Amino acid sequence: AEGLSFGSNLGGDDWKWNIRNSGEYTVEIDAYGKVKFTINSLDIHQESYPSLGLIGNAAPNGWDQSYANSTLIPTEETGIYTWTGTLKADGLHIMCDVTKTDWSSPRLTAPYDGIVAESGKALPMVWKQNDKNWNIPEEGEYTVTVNLIDMTVTFTKK
Repeated sequence: AEGLSFGSNLGGDDWKWNIRNSGEYTVEIDAYGKVKFTINSLDIHQESYPSLGLIGNAAPNGWDQSYANSTLIPTEETGIYTWTGTLKADGLHIMCDVTKTDWSSPRLTAPYDGIVAESGKALPMVWKQNDKNWNIPEEGEYTVTVNLIDMTVTFTKK
């Protein structure tokens, strides 16, 4: 499951599960000791952030954590945020709490390398599990729509 690891480096002498994303899980253990975690819902999907911020080489301010030119504002629909402006041709992440400038904000990233932002196509996103980018293919004006319920981001080129 996403946001889950197993190891002994969590302190103590025994092995422990490290569940990094709070939420409702179903845990199944079969007769052979196989454990299966199923995420029913993540609390973080239900978070309400006042705004989100674009960050990365494609963002208007690059990796600078001042989001004056790249703040996604929530719409009337729960969990939906939008922004319109110029993006550069390069990689992009989304910060969830623009008030935090110490890198402690939750971050949304692409789940794997090579995701190119096709105009109007909903792309998958994950809570920072990696440093994978969405790749903006060409500089231009875009509307970015983030859906925290469906865990998708859409880049629509004007």
